[in-house]
Amino acid sequence: MKSKGVISFGEVIMDRIISPNSQSVMKVGGATANVAIRLARKSVPTFYMTKIGTDEHSQYAKQQLEDEGIDLSGTITSVNKKLCIVSIVQEDGEREFQSYENDTPHIWLEANELNESIYQKTHISYFGSGTLFHDIAKKTSLKALKLAKKYQHFIVMDANIRLKRWKNESDCRKTINSFLKEADLIKMTEEELLFLCKAKDYRTALQQLSSWSNQWIMITRGRLGATLLHKEKSITVEAPTVDVVDTTGAGDAFLSSILHDIYYHGIPLTSWNGNMYSFEQIQKEHMLFLFSVLIK
Repeated sequence: MKSKGVISFGEVIMDRIISPNSQSVMKVGGATANVAIRLARKSVPTFYMTKIGTDEHSQYAKQQLEDEGIDLSGTITSVNKKLCIVSIVQEDGEREFQSYENDTPHIWLEANELNESIYQKTHISYFGSGTLFHDIAKKTSLKALKLAKKYQHFIVMDANIRLKRWKNESDCRKTINSFLKEADLIKMTEEELLFLCKAKDYRTALQQLSSWSNQWIMITRGRLGATLLHKEKSITVEAPTVDVVDTTGAGDAFLSSILHDIYYHGIPLTSWNGNMYSFEQIQKEHMLFLFSVLIK
């Protein structure tokens, strides 16, 4: 496994982080970019596929990604593309996605722009629902899935629902569910689980997941910890107690830890014996905690 790398496919954005005193700071963001950065910092060969522009924000993001050691040979540059800017309001350690500013909403990485050679030298593909609301990005995601399956990748998807980017809840739910069923490992929050299953409570939602028995499903529940489900079995691990500074990117930190373990220790496909749990409590911005489960 270590001879191959990880593809992170999606949209790099700029986060405008607004503090309670109304001060703001711009940071490179987007779930797939966040995961790519954390994987590269863990010495995992990481390839990022996206489309950027030639504007100031695009070039800043490109430089940041390159400085992290991420391979951008699958990233396409368009002179007309502008990065989406997301305003995130922070209060009491929590965050709210206030608005999305996208001057080029119809410019995305297209299916014929995917670099197939990168799939030949990687073994794990990761993507989220962040761009599935747009037809072009959706078609590209379908092509990316086909390539991942062609080269026998372990496919990982983060539900990562941002309703403000969708036309309506019904389209959002239908589209994301159709893609989730193509993944080998799924990560979602408890709130996303309830939304996707149209369930009123956690127990009812879990019962609806029985049809996804061949997949690995990870559900994060904030201070209640996280649960891993697979073939009618489950493991739940409580979260460590931490002082919450900023939850932005916490889910991305969680998932990068999972991908790191899969890259270095293999895909958990054989047995539930020999479970190993590891916690890394980090009390600083953009990393609430890292939680990983390794099953050999």
